[in-house]
Amino acid sequence: MDTLREILRDVNADINNIKQHQGNNYLRNFMQVAYLKSHKLELPEGEAPFTPSNIESEVQTKGVMWQFLKKLDTLRRKDLHPLKREVMYIDALENVTKQEAEVLTCMKDQVMHLLYPNVTVDALVEVGYFPASFREQ
Repeated sequence: MDTLREILRDVNADINNIKQHQGNNYLRNFMQVAYLKSHKLELPEGEAPFTPSNIESEVQTKGVMWQFLKKLDTLRRKDLHPLKREVMYIDALENVTKQEAEVLTCMKDQVMHLLYPNVTVDALVEVGYFPASFREQ
């Protein structure tokens, strides 16, 4: 499996590349949290207070990233204590590369266009990744 950033880079280069990942539920969780207001994480805006790791290779952190994306449903739960949500998020930030942490911050704040300007809700709807009803979200 590719790293999240590799997938996003490919999709930014050609939005149709997202079709290769239709069945990847972890990526779908990420895309929904990153782009849909209804899925936005209840975390404070801006950079979180974390200690960046010295890890430089995404190969080392690929498992950590995909495991975090698997937990996004849990992070969105309304009954999850806000402090627990922040701790889980910060733990992820501290165990990935600086570039991956930047992606997670943009996901949380729903400003992915800063890193991947060609990946938008409209573009994702146009290629059939999101249903048309998601345009309004």
